[in-house]
Amino acid sequence: MKKGQKNGWASGIGKKIATLAVVAIGFALVAPASAQTVALATPEAALTKPSWAKRTFGRMEWAEAVAQPFSTPREICRFVEKNVRYKTEAPDVWSAAEDTWAAGRGDCEDFAIAIQELCRLNGMEAKVHLYFPASGGPGHAVLVGSWNDKMWFSSNGAYEEVKSEQDVRKRVARVLSVKEDKLWVMKFNDEQIANYVAKAPARAVASR
Repeated sequence: MKKGQKNGWASGIGKKIATLAVVAIGFALVAPASAQTVALATPEAALTKPSWAKRTFGRMEWAEAVAQPFSTPREICRFVEKNVRYKTEAPDVWSAAEDTWAAGRGDCEDFAIAIQELCRLNGMEAKVHLYFPASGGPGHAVLVGSWNDKMWFSSNGAYEEVKSEQDVRKRVARVLSVKEDKLWVMKFNDEQIANYVAKAPARAVASR
């Protein structure tokens, strides 16, 4: 090979190597950018498959519900009220919080028990109060608690702050269409509620 031919051959090889180097550098720059673009275009939520309850009814399962962080009883009441609808029962059945949530419906004591359980899991104390007309007939269950030195109660998921238990009695008296002094009340502890749930269906105790 002549000297001129040798130089030409070397020059051609050099150009090809330079071209390949440019392509390789370009690919290295584009690939990460493409990966980043895909990552940005695919939200994390889309990578997590929603639960069956969420896909079917638009609400999360109980295990997901209890994992939600709540800072006030008002938030819990609104959360339950949004996901559980009121429905009367015949015969009346006291249901565990998880069962009420799974059914997506319940009456007054079911709302009270479900909200009480979520309150307990978030460090908030509340008790189920069951009011009855002294003359007999169906009663009404509410949840009564205290938060930040304020008394509150929940009736069928609604949240209201009150000054005293007497105010709760007044509200319930209006619901049952009786006089305040014609009502008597049972205040349930956890064991009593568990017994009522275990013995369901129970005698009719709540209808509103």
